[in-house]
Amino acid sequence: MSLTTVATSRTHRLSICGTILEYYDYALYGFCAGFLADKLFPSLNPDWALLRTYLVFCAGSFAKPFGALIFGWVGDIMGRRPALRWSMLGIVVPTFTIALIPEGLSPQIAMTTVLVSRMFQGIFIAGESDGVRVRLFESGVSPYILNAAAGVSCYIGIYLASQAAYFAEITPDLWRLPFLLGGCAGLGLFWARRHITESPQFSRPKVLIGKPDFRGLLATILLCGSVGGTYHLFFVYQPTYWSKILGILTPAAAQNLISYALLMYIPSLFLSAVLAERYGGMKVVLVGGLGALLLTPFLEASFYILALFSLALGAMHSSGFVMLMQQFPATSRYRHISFGHSLGSLMFSGTAPLVASYLWQKWHDPNLIKYHLTVLFAMSLIGLSLIKPKSHLL
Repeated sequence: MSLTTVATSRTHRLSICGTILEYYDYALYGFCAGFLADKLFPSLNPDWALLRTYLVFCAGSFAKPFGALIFGWVGDIMGRRPALRWSMLGIVVPTFTIALIPEGLSPQIAMTTVLVSRMFQGIFIAGESDGVRVRLFESGVSPYILNAAAGVSCYIGIYLASQAAYFAEITPDLWRLPFLLGGCAGLGLFWARRHITESPQFSRPKVLIGKPDFRGLLATILLCGSVGGTYHLFFVYQPTYWSKILGILTPAAAQNLISYALLMYIPSLFLSAVLAERYGGMKVVLVGGLGALLLTPFLEASFYILALFSLALGAMHSSGFVMLMQQFPATSRYRHISFGHSLGSLMFSGTAPLVASYLWQKWHDPNLIKYHLTVLFAMSLIGLSLIKPKSHLL
């Protein structure tokens, strides 16, 4: 095996491990939202405490566009390698902050501390998963398969976060341990990423600030917002919705059920990538999106319904990012993808649990989550229609 092959393989491993950790840290707070609401805001009404916790959760999304401007510039001007290394350090600091925050603080101090931490984390997250996907895409081989590997790494992180949240629920005296483990792992990965190699497609652009591709940017906003929003509602928000809002399941049972759904979802990402390599990404995404849309009216806390819905989401989520990256040249790909993804996350993804909680308090209609998902699926179809039939793969 050549030294180049070894270095490329190591870069892929370090990139994917970083995405696992990123989504573990980011999703852990969402899974623990109901639990943290009681810990951080014990003196408040439970509904308002939960709403405040989700407000902090979406603060990371508000900070992402700023991070995209920073890391998009670093990635396109200085290289993918420095962007991917330094993004990891900023992700783990807020995780340590939450792990070490003392109980018994006033709601105002607790809110401010966690809010600042989440916003700081959001800035650095904007440079992580998008940069990993760009770096893997620019390897030049099997773009759908490598993108699926990045997608699977996201949901491995989410699955590990769900199990960590389950551990926190059944051992409340040790609730800080999952956050501490995430922070320590991030420091180790930051050190290991000094071995990442630069993308073979990277070249410093002649014009540092070129004309934006507004159509491609809008497609990125809509499709990424839809994918992120459906992920947050289905995998992160639903356990709290079932247990804290509807009261139909215990927190542990709800977390367990969504963990099984993730186990169905993860292999469907690879299956969808294989199909996309053979038949084209657009066909696979359309089949998944339409399938999920048809299943939405029947969505409930049932293992079989959740399994089918997870398979449909896997097909919808797997290939869209590759089609988006194909729209942009290498000299501006990092900026367009990162900024578009961040705006989509700000408007439709990270804010989804907060919006869902607000709508519940306003109307108390148990079908609201289904309406919310329907809107997001329709938005993804609009985004797909804007993708241009051209490629910058070469």
